[in-house]
Amino acid sequence: MYGDARSLTTEDWVERLHHDVLSVPAEESEAPLADDLDRLNYAALEFEMERTRKRLAIWDIFLGYMKSGAQDWDEIRHALSADDLERITAICDGLPLRDVLLDLD
Repeated sequence: MYGDARSLTTEDWVERLHHDVLSVPAEESEAPLADDLDRLNYAALEFEMERTRKRLAIWDIFLGYMKSGAQDWDEIRHALSADDLERITAICDGLPLRDVLLDLD
């Protein structure tokens, strides 16, 4: 159903995790240990969690401006303080803001 584990995308792993969590049998069985295809890709999950944390931190900055009355991206962009720009730059850690905020996979 999921193909070769090495070719799975992050979204495939998240979908598979969701499926696996929801399809737990009602009673314990003596099934064999999971093979390589059934193991979670920890590195991919860790990467996605870090990217999600970065996204939330940046959106939190934008949300502060929206709460203060900004109604479109131009207003937010022009209202950004130097401190917030530095925070966003540090959060992105060398990646373009677009790559951090958007799923480009």
